[in-house]
This record gives sequence, C-alpha cells and structure tokens, in this order.
Amino acid sequence: MKDTLGLPMATILIIKDITRIKETELALKENECKTAELCEEAPYAIITLDDTGKLKSVNPAAVRMLGYGEEELTGKIFVMSEVVPTQHVQELLKAVRKALEGTHEPVFELELLRSDRTLLHLQANPLPIKQFQKTTAVQLILRDITEERRLQEELKSLQEEVESRFKHRLEEPEKSNQELKREIAKVKNVPGRS
Repeated sequence: MKDTLGLPMATILIIKDITRIKETELALKENECKTAELCEEAPYAIITLDDTGKLKSVNPAAVRMLGYGEEELTGKIFVMSEVVPTQHVQELLKAVRKALEGTHEPVFELELLRSDRTLLHLQANPLPIKQFQKTTAVQLILRDITEERRLQEELKSLQEEVESRFKHRLEEPEKSNQELKREIAKVKNVPGRS
C-alpha cells in the first residue's frame, strides 16, 4: 500500500524461527566429524563401496593393511581390482549385493592380496550405509586374522605331531612285550633246558 506520494505506508515483515534447523545442521556436522574421526583412527581397515561397487574411500588402516596408496584404490571397482583374488569375487559380490539391498550379512572370511602379493586372511563385516532411508553404499570393516590363521595351522601341526609320537610311544611297549615273549619262547625251546 502506498500513500498519495507513492511512498510505502507500511512494511510487512515475515519472520520464521529457524533455530531448530540450525541446531540440527550443527549436530549433523558434529556427528559427521565424529564419524570421520572414528573412521580415521579405527584399528580395523574400513573400505566404503558405492552402489556400483567402486571404492569410494579407505581409511589409513586399510592403506597400511593392503600396502596401496589411497589414490591407487579409490575409484576402482573393488572386485575387479588386483586386491581381490578370483576365487573370492563371487562371495564378495554376494555380500555387497545383500548389503545394498539393506540386509545385514553376517561376518565372513575373505582373502585379499597386498601390494607385495602376500595373502591376507581377513574377517569381513559388510554394513549398509543409508541416506534418506535408501542404501547408497556398503562399508566393509576388515580385521586381519592372518596371524591367527598361521597360529591355528601351527597348533594343528603340533597336535598331529604329538598324537603321532604318543601313538608311537604306545606301540613301543607292545612291540617290546612281543619281543620279550619271543625271546622267552626261544629260551624255553632250547634243547637241554628243563
């Protein structure tokens, strides 16, 4: 509305309280920072795959574990990379597919190749990452169990050796006993002995 001179007679001011929106944005940023910090400091390797299977991110533990630089890994289709041995591609694809469908897959064992081509035995925990109620990525949390596996094999080998020695030791008295019986029988059968 204007007066006779064409000047505004009143000003309408619309005010909307956006305090809650700003508080929510701040809380979200704080949460993102905490999550990123946890990922960076985690002792386990954390690999994030997008919905096409490309590596979106790796944490420092994954870089150390695999021996590749972050730039060498990110952007590649994970199951087609030199990191995943052929015999594990199908199992990994299945776990990623199920996680993308929103299903929480149980922890499974997986083998990956380091940059120096040594084999790592890992426990993999695939977790769906959701944004706005839609699964958009999968996070693989990897725990190195290579040393555990080696110790299990060594323990199994030692157990087999102990069992073999024990069996041999049990057989020794029986053999000695049989030999003694033969010797006694020989002595009894010697002519001139009564």
